Parts: sequence; structure tokens; C-alpha cells
Amino acid sequence: MRHTLLPLKERVTLRREYRVRTLIVLLSAVSGAIFVGACALFPAYLHTWSMSRTALSDVAAINNDSGKDNLMNVRKALSADEALLTALGGGTEAPRFSNLIASIVAIHSPLTISSLSLSRQGAASIAVELSGVAPTRDDLLQFKNRLEALAAGQKINLPIEELARSANVPFSIQFTIDLP
Repeated sequence: MRHTLLPLKERVTLRREYRVRTLIVLLSAVSGAIFVGACALFPAYLHTWSMSRTALSDVAAINNDSGKDNLMNVRKALSADEALLTALGGGTEAPRFSNLIASIVAIHSPLTISSLSLSRQGAASIAVELSGVAPTRDDLLQFKNRLEALAAGQKINLPIEELARSANVPFSIQFTIDLP
């Protein structure tokens, strides 16, 4: 506004009026945003208020009701369900694979096991399939001996081609463990 033909007094008045109008526009925008936000939150407030009233009335109803009859009915239903579960679950004891896996992992010492597969074969045995890499042939033979001790009387066969290499020997072992 320096290059206007308006006198200095009118330029000062125009600047002041411009600033006042800018402030009024900004304040009206802020108040409009606050009003819209309050209107958007009002339904959530009403919902929360009604839910708290419902919850308070439920708590009052529970406090007024003795609840002994309901508690007895729940206990009877639980005991009947427990009897039914024990009747249905009797004699279906599944083998615990976690103990067998922990035993195999405990004896694998210098070897790297890349695959371990357990599957149930009939009611009295578990088929185990192991594969991995042994650092040396002697480590693989020692692992085979530890597995035979773990399998209690089972003979574990290693194919000859797996023993042909002397270092970084890949192996794949399959055997069966009888359940007690």
C-alpha cells in the first residue's frame, strides 16, 4: 500500500480495519469448528450416558437379587458338563510329542537339525523323521548312538551314502518309537 494515492491517515485506518476483519473471520472459523466438534460428540455423549444408566440399573438389580439360585444352577450345570467331559475323554490319552521333541533336541549337540517330523502310527508307536547336517561323520555316528539309546532297543539305520562324506554330512533318519 505504499504506492497508493490515499493519505497516510486513511491507509492506517484501512490497515486496522483489514486486521480487525481478518481476526473476526479467524475467530468465526474457530468457533464454527468448535461448534461442529461439539455437535459431532453429542450423540456419543448420549450413547455413553444411556449405557452408564443401563449398567447402573443392572448393578442395582444384581445387588437386590440374592443370586443364590442362579449360582446353584451354574454349579449344577458345570458339574454335569465336567462329568460329561470325563466320560467322553476317558481312554483317549494322546501321546505327548513335546517330551520326545525335547529329548531329541537335547541330544543333537553339534548337529544342525533342519527338519523334525513326528506322526502317530497306530495306537502304540510314533514315527520320527529327522534331517539335517552333521559337521563330521563321527558326530553323525555319535548322534545315531544317542538316538538308539533314546529309542530304547530300536535299531536306527543310516544309509551308506550319508556316511560317504567326512565333513558337512547331510543326513535323513527315520525310526519308530514304541509308546509305553
